[in-house]
Amino acid sequence: MPVLPLSFAQRRLWFLDRLAGPSATYNLPLALRLTGALDVPALRAALGDVLTRHEALRTVFPDRDGEPHQQVLPPDPRLTVRPLPSADVPAAAAEPFDVTAEPPLRATLFTGDAEALLLVVVHHIAADGVSLGLLVRDLATAYRARAGHGGPPAWAELPVQYADYTLWQRELVDSVRDDQLAHWRSTLRGLPEIITVPPDRPRPAMASHRGALVPVDLGARRHRDLAALARRHDCTVFMVLHAALVVLLTRHGAGTDVPVGTVVAGRTEADLEDLVGLFVNTLVLRTDTGGDPTFGELLGRVRRVNLAALAHQDLPFDVLVEALNPPRRLASHPLFQVMLALERHDPSPPDLGPVTAVRRDLDVPAAKVDLTFQLREHRDGVDGFLEYATDLYDEPTARAVVDRFVRVLDAVVADPDRRVGRIGLISAAERRRVLVDWNTTGRDVRPGLLHEAGGHQGIAVVAGDRRLTRADLDRRADALAHRLVEAGVRPGAVVGVALPRSPEFVIAVHAVLRAGGAYLPLPPDHPPQRLAYLVSDARPRCVVGDPAPFHDEVTVVGVDETAVAPGDLPRLTPHHPAYVLYTSGSTGRPKGVVVSHGAVDNRLRWAQAELPLGPADRVLHKTPAGFDVSVWELFWPWRAGATLVLAEPGAEWDPALIAGEIARHGVTAAHFVPSMLRALLAEPPVAAPALRRVLSSGEALAADTAGAFHRRYPGVELVNLYGPTEAAIDVTAHRCVPGDPLPVPIGRPVWNTQVRVLDDGLAPCPVGVPGELYLAGAQLAEGYLGRPALTAGRFVADPYGPGRLYRTGDVVRWRRDGELEFLGRADDQVKLRGHRLELGEIESLLLADDSVADARATVHDGQFLAAYVTPAPGHRPDPVALRGVLTARLPAAVVPPVTVLPSLPLGPNGKLDRSGLPPPAAAPAGRPPGTPRERAVAALFEQVLGVTGVGLDDDFFALGGHSLLLVPLARRLRTRFGVDVAVHELFLAPTVAALDRRLAGAGHDPDGHAPLLTLRPGGERPPLVFVHPATGLSWCYSRVLDHIDPDRPVYGLQARTAHPPGSVAEMAQDYLAIVREIQPSGPYHLLGWSFGGNVAHTMAARLRAAGEQVALLVLFDSHPTLVRRSPPERELLATALENLLGRPPDRVATDAGMLDALRRAYPPLADATDDQVLAVVRAGAHHVRLQAGATPETFDGDLTVVVAERDGPGERWDPFVTGQTTVVGVDAGHHDLFSTAAPATGAALSAILRTPGKVR
Repeated sequence: MPVLPLSFAQRRLWFLDRLAGPSATYNLPLALRLTGALDVPALRAALGDVLTRHEALRTVFPDRDGEPHQQVLPPDPRLTVRPLPSADVPAAAAEPFDVTAEPPLRATLFTGDAEALLLVVVHHIAADGVSLGLLVRDLATAYRARAGHGGPPAWAELPVQYADYTLWQRELVDSVRDDQLAHWRSTLRGLPEIITVPPDRPRPAMASHRGALVPVDLGARRHRDLAALARRHDCTVFMVLHAALVVLLTRHGAGTDVPVGTVVAGRTEADLEDLVGLFVNTLVLRTDTGGDPTFGELLGRVRRVNLAALAHQDLPFDVLVEALNPPRRLASHPLFQVMLALERHDPSPPDLGPVTAVRRDLDVPAAKVDLTFQLREHRDGVDGFLEYATDLYDEPTARAVVDRFVRVLDAVVADPDRRVGRIGLISAAERRRVLVDWNTTGRDVRPGLLHEAGGHQGIAVVAGDRRLTRADLDRRADALAHRLVEAGVRPGAVVGVALPRSPEFVIAVHAVLRAGGAYLPLPPDHPPQRLAYLVSDARPRCVVGDPAPFHDEVTVVGVDETAVAPGDLPRLTPHHPAYVLYTSGSTGRPKGVVVSHGAVDNRLRWAQAELPLGPADRVLHKTPAGFDVSVWELFWPWRAGATLVLAEPGAEWDPALIAGEIARHGVTAAHFVPSMLRALLAEPPVAAPALRRVLSSGEALAADTAGAFHRRYPGVELVNLYGPTEAAIDVTAHRCVPGDPLPVPIGRPVWNTQVRVLDDGLAPCPVGVPGELYLAGAQLAEGYLGRPALTAGRFVADPYGPGRLYRTGDVVRWRRDGELEFLGRADDQVKLRGHRLELGEIESLLLADDSVADARATVHDGQFLAAYVTPAPGHRPDPVALRGVLTARLPAAVVPPVTVLPSLPLGPNGKLDRSGLPPPAAAPAGRPPGTPRERAVAALFEQVLGVTGVGLDDDFFALGGHSLLLVPLARRLRTRFGVDVAVHELFLAPTVAALDRRLAGAGHDPDGHAPLLTLRPGGERPPLVFVHPATGLSWCYSRVLDHIDPDRPVYGLQARTAHPPGSVAEMAQDYLAIVREIQPSGPYHLLGWSFGGNVAHTMAARLRAAGEQVALLVLFDSHPTLVRRSPPERELLATALENLLGRPPDRVATDAGMLDALRRAYPPLADATDDQVLAVVRAGAHHVRLQAGATPETFDGDLTVVVAERDGPGERWDPFVTGQTTVVGVDAGHHDLFSTAAPATGAALSAILRTPGKVR
């Protein structure tokens, strides 16, 4: 006997039944209320007649080897009789079917004294909506025959059965597949993945399909108006309803590309008209609302979409899904999430002869998709219900959706020429609620100055072992303020502060404010080009700090300078500017935000009232000064009499260190960016008994992060804050509730602040509808420094009040409780690990390079920044060099890897399809990992970085990794392979292939301090040998390996810390012995940075004296010693610390705090013991001593010197070489050559190695 296949729609329902198990999701209930003398045996016989007539109602769907098939059973009319009450009816309607073994029809008769209720439940696999009408008609016909004369009905035999249809359907699909599939591929290309009404709660991992209903009743008058509107536009009522639904979704924030699902009867042949079965097909109706059309114009678009879909309705939806292969998720329906169905409804009661039958509305709420408008059109109007997924929505939201749908219909009937963007969803009561009731924040506050204090005494600042009393701070700040006034600072002047986080920085900002200035942070660890831009743009009257980075560009005042003749300090008003902070700019130019004393004073007064601090509190200051959170960290404790605890510079990136600081200093209040809070919670717990409050802002705070916080720190308050730099730090606040699973809101507005959630036309958005957030009130900034046009564009007139509005660019929505929920950005600005960044700034910097034709930046998975470029004609962009361009201009935390693509992916509208940009790990495709160990290492990269497709040659840092992520990578390697891999080794082996070689034992150096470090083994060409700088370690040279021919081995010489040599000459002789072990004879290629250059020069001189050939000698910013001297020990230690930190130390010491600072600043020491760190420091001091006492020898050959141009020219090497000296410049500082400027240094080295006429 041949196996009967299932129809395509049946296959999908069978699969869903197997996937989720039996459920009522696809039950179709039919209820008839019966009055009169009911003949129960006749009803049972009539039911048997219907089963005999329609094979689909007695078909089960077992499988053979996993492939389902139809099995038609003999008619077996089963009518279960139960007594009323009808409360049992819904339970019976929701009883699931086992479609593999149980017939898909179940009939139950509920009997009472005066009436009965017949419930017939059919599984959707055997019937559709039209089939229920046919079933009622045939059951009535059969009952009349059985009750009247006792025999079967005299109806004509059906020409086909459903099994015939399934075979015919396959033939039809084969004949139309190519043509119709081509249409749907074109129509649905680039379809949005999720388009729905924003849910009340996050989508679960797997949909439960639980649903509920709210009624929809459009009434007769509205139905007549809709029908008239449809006729005028040559449309159907369905098309008008469809267009209104599209408007509703667009106005709910779904965008302008709106897919909606619908069903068609699928009975395209006359032989199918009277047959019960599953014939319906699902269509995707994709409508474009772009360009803000009128509703009449939109109706024209909808009409074309519907007609095109109907002309291609024969391709089963399941075949379409299989062919398009959209992302499949158990939590959402593929291709659309909102449905609209409209059926013609005949309200005539079925004719059961003397028994009166009335159909009773009964539905089993089971949400197949997020939202379904199930409507029926009849002579009395249009009614039905909205079925909604209770996984996602609450009843008030569903009712609001229905109310807004009706409001849209009324608006377009009244004015079809109204544009979509002007069709309002909000009611008058809701309008008042969002504009007035939830914005009543007025407080009578006398504006003050940021640095005001209340006469408190005691300790003001703690920094490590240092203490600064309030009296000392007052005295020193006043003295410096007088000096600044003497230097020309007047009220409103900008004053730069170029100091690391330290007591001196705190003194400096207080002094600037007392002198009347607005302080501008100039962080010393920022790239020099960025600092130069800030100085040139802000034009500060002077800078407090170290003069070195600024040359003669601006007057520099030392923090301890005093005035010659102190006078009176100026009197300020709250309107004077307090600070200037620079934020990212979309044109590539950061913009300075000017904030007044009064604006930030309002924020601090609100905070003190709602989240009070007192003299017993200790507040951690760890936020970099360029972020506005640092403002309240600095001044709120000062005003409240609390103590400010300063974290070490750079500690903000080390969660373990921060946890230690909190515990050690008894910190009671601290701020964390959510990403750093997650990192803190991932660390082993550290007791913090004094901690009572944590504030979080800078990024969206995830509910799971808040939950983990409350579990780690029960009883500690967590407050989520929101605010842009342009509105004095924070403008909304929410106290987190332990155990709340919902997304963490950003809260309600603070004192004297109003928040507006507005649509594109500046109309207020209803509750739950996304809109752009605008801010008004006391905390708005004055604007952008020297940028009046930009200020006018972002600070606009408030249409609902007397003042200004600041347009944030953030998308939010009101919750029903009056709090705001953050949803994302309306533009290309992102926040990444607390950094606010315009993607356009990255793109502008890349587009400035001649090799780049186009550039785009994006964020993958909310965690990793990535940039993409396409080549300009005749060019081949170098991603390493381009990343170097970004490194020179951007903070290190927001420098992305750069990927070169032949072209950028575009959507059907010609715009960039950001979702089509490959993740950094997959572009360009490299060698895949092959061996089990390679695959395991690649998997660990993917786990730590949150990326996929990591190849053998993919670089950890290019994929978005940073030093903070090396620690968990090292842990996982230790767990997976049982091998301790030091953090510094990961710097030397940043690719899967390199790390695999180290794990295999090639060049594996457990302590990283062996005299010969193999940076890259193998190759046929003579090796390059680098000599360590004064730090004694050569890991830094790994940063330029990409610029060196891969066929050339690369080694690094490292200092012997146990038995150090007594002179440079002795060291050179020792190193030559090591070099000869790997290369017995020349030509030799020697290179060295700083002190290493001096040693390399001596080595080269001795090789030539021995008759060996030296083909290459390159010194990187090395200087010959012209005058021998013996520096004091403090100077030796200070220089050694500077070489390791990359900047002058804020103190000359080797205490625990300094050792931790060295671990953070110098990655090879990240997991070193105290003894190992101290050994490196001692070696560094010893090398400084050796260089100061060395006399250069003469090298018989040519020399190349790479000069760090930002530090100016040094002593010349000409007297110490017999050949030609070539000088190559790199736009960098000395300490940057092999760190932030490594790409530029590598490019210079590559050019040197390619120089013709040399032995290489």
